[in-house]
Amino acid sequence: MSKLVGVLGGLGPKATIDFLAEVLDFTAATTDQEHVDMIVSQRASTPDRTDAILHEGTDPTQQMIKDAKGLETFGADFIVVPCNTASHFMEAVRESVQIPVADIVQLTVQEVVRRSADTKKVGVMATEGTLAAGVYQRALEAHGLEAVLPDARTQKQITNLIYQGVKAGKRVTPGQFFAPIAALRLMGADAVISGCTELSVIYKDLQVTDSDVIDSMDTLAKWTVVAADHQLRANSHT
Repeated sequence: MSKLVGVLGGLGPKATIDFLAEVLDFTAATTDQEHVDMIVSQRASTPDRTDAILHEGTDPTQQMIKDAKGLETFGADFIVVPCNTASHFMEAVRESVQIPVADIVQLTVQEVVRRSADTKKVGVMATEGTLAAGVYQRALEAHGLEAVLPDARTQKQITNLIYQGVKAGKRVTPGQFFAPIAALRLMGADAVISGCTELSVIYKDLQVTDSDVIDSMDTLAKWTVVAADHQLRANSHT
């Protein structure tokens, strides 16, 4: 019997909508009834995670706990959170519910390892909050991989893609998206993680096919289909 997925979303709202679409697109289904059942909390008003980490802004933890409990009450078998920066706050969220909460960071790093055993250095494109929290650095180190972090100029480009691009509702050009990827490659990265779900929106829009670019939302969406006891479409395997 298939499982009911709880989506703790709104972090941000466009990324959540794209995540839902990816789960739909990745599912091998020919009727409505064959698709993944999901309950979605689209809490766009959740305080900004990076602001909380870097500038002592409003802590989003209690709102995330409230929404996670709501998803559990509605019958979700497990919860997914299409936001990487939220990983910094997830320990308290996991402790607040009795159902599993997926770890987007761990899943993405596992996908890096699965893609190529030769990968040693991994570039990380993410929010400043995610990098400051160190969630990807620790996950990569646990797998014997070295994190390659952007320099200040490259990080500014990434931040602009996220906040002045996707979150502001503006389109991003291929050149803008691939510039920080190229910079990380020049710094020695064998692979690059697209570790922010706003970057995932661009990744999807541009139909990126580079095998050394591993997208976190793409990874989470495919994992969600399988975890919900559904089959992936044949062309969704990488």
